[in-house]
Amino acid sequence: MPVMDEFREEREAIKNGSLSYKLKYIWDYYKWVILGTIAAILIIISIVKDVINTKDFIFYGLFLNAYSPIETVDAYMDEFAKEYELDTENYDVTLDATLSMTVDNYDEASMATINRIIASMSVGEMDFIAADPPVFDHYATQNAFSDLSTLLTAEQKEKLEPYFYYMDGAEADRRMNSDDAIAYTPKEYDHQDPSSMEKPILVGLYIQDSPSLSKMFVFKDTKTIYGIPASSKHQETAIQFIDYIFKE
Repeated sequence: MPVMDEFREEREAIKNGSLSYKLKYIWDYYKWVILGTIAAILIIISIVKDVINTKDFIFYGLFLNAYSPIETVDAYMDEFAKEYELDTENYDVTLDATLSMTVDNYDEASMATINRIIASMSVGEMDFIAADPPVFDHYATQNAFSDLSTLLTAEQKEKLEPYFYYMDGAEADRRMNSDDAIAYTPKEYDHQDPSSMEKPILVGLYIQDSPSLSKMFVFKDTKTIYGIPASSKHQETAIQFIDYIFKE
């Protein structure tokens, strides 16, 4: 039978066939097109939904090399947001405790974390970083953190003085002026003794003894330092978070 005649017969059969026959025909011949269309629609809906539901950060930071269930972290930050009346209806308040990093072995996880930190700092999205001494010092000697002596009140300084972490600004200058700032190894000194430094700058606080944190987080190192990036857009909130961490 000629192809055109066969086509006419098939068209007549479809035209005069039952609804179930028509649906079966459409499915048999167009199911992959239908499935592809449905998948494309679902993807578009998902993207639109994510865009609509995505909020800007009103407060965002990292606990590097720390371990705690996500629901515990969320509850901790929800309580902080509630206590300081942060607008969580329109903005996100987030502590990310899922990332890890080392400075002596740049594995895949460390590189991903570094890229995340660089991106967040460059747009002022990162409001605090808490990390073990090697990691924190790595960023401190690149002048990444604010001078807390200009942000803390006299009362806060008196209360928090035992937890002060200083960096030597002169050492940071030497690092930044070296041929390879990333590979530069700063000299060792007591970060709690500013008298041992040429240009001491208060850039962090030891937070591992915080009662609330010790109950909820397990840190890789015995010491963890909290710092506020110089590029942070919410430094006032980052200072409030310090009060929250050390509240009795």
